[in-house]
Amino acid sequence: MRQNLYDTPHLTWVRAERYCELSGEPLSTIRNRVSQGIWVQNLHFKRITERALVVNLDAITDWFNHQPHFTTRHEMREG
Repeated sequence: MRQNLYDTPHLTWVRAERYCELSGEPLSTIRNRVSQGIWVQNLHFKRITERALVVNLDAITDWFNHQPHFTTRHEMREG
């Protein structure tokens, strides 16, 4: 069972793999956001080794809250 992100003690930085466990997002999505420059180094993520990343939960939450809402086809028909 997936743990709720907010059921954990407040941490700012967590390993990307732990973020994926909590959020349900695949690691490939995180790596794409990093490689495409969607997430900013030292704000949203830091590299701790050549392949290992830690992510800033506060900055990612803020980034997520500013993303546009995705409208589904169902919502478009109703609206």
